[in-house]
Amino acid sequence: STFAHGMMNAYAAVWRAALTRSDPETLIWMQTATQNASSQGAAVARLGDVDGDGVIDFAVGAPDHDGAAGTDCGRVELRSGGTGQIIWSMEGAAAGDRFGAALAGMGDLNMDGLPDLAVGAPSTMISGMIDAGRVSILSGSNGIFIRAFDGAAASEFFGSSLVSMGDLGIDGIDDLAVGAPGATVGMTAGVGRIAILSGQDGAVISSAGGDENGGELAFGFALARAADRDGDMLPDLLVGAPASLYGGTDSGGMAMIGSQSGLRLGTIQGTSPNDRLGHAVATWGDQTGDG
Repeated sequence: STFAHGMMNAYAAVWRAALTRSDPETLIWMQTATQNASSQGAAVARLGDVDGDGVIDFAVGAPDHDGAAGTDCGRVELRSGGTGQIIWSMEGAAAGDRFGAALAGMGDLNMDGLPDLAVGAPSTMISGMIDAGRVSILSGSNGIFIRAFDGAAASEFFGSSLVSMGDLGIDGIDDLAVGAPGATVGMTAGVGRIAILSGQDGAVISSAGGDENGGELAFGFALARAADRDGDMLPDLLVGAPASLYGGTDSGGMAMIGSQSGLRLGTIQGTSPNDRLGHAVATWGDQTGDG
């Protein structure tokens, strides 16, 4: 799939990286993938201390894992940050779902005192719509299903990217940004869209689509929570669109979107073919001192 993340036969590893150490890349532990071509490590997410040992635990996605439901159903493991051992695991419900292609650690949505996990399965068929996609919320304590949010149309790959936005709705529950990089906007397939959903009930807080007329493609392929750029005292959203045509085929681009308004606050365009600017996005604080 165009929107598949990660590498085949990947592995998950935890590293201690402290700039004050003489050996800042000391390997703590490593676990290799248990199945060839499972793409284990295509997505990882920090959850907090689930097993109560005082060490932060994390989830690992293997979206091309072949399981009980069939080929590429996908798999997610919650692993101990201290030892790397599996705390719990869950597989996708159907062949080809690619469950675990994207992950996001959330707050405590089911009120059991432990953080929960959002899992993207962007190739899930929804009501006959192929590759519509689904995002499932799982209990961090045991992996039990809490709720799901579904894509709206075939081939939009809803759930290809995820990021927790914190509590935008001021209801005490974290909200979630979801990318659907294959979505049709206007009359153009593959432009892509994003939606910011209430963690409580999935209600749409805001949404935005790629620029259909500007050559933007795969908008929503990558997401990152950003600092407040529009002055509403809430975090905003950085969105990658790596297949955009700004500077030629797959030159890419990225945009800043207001989390409450869905308005575009700025755009950076790729300048050369095949740069794929926006394939991955992240924020790094105020490096220039301009606030």
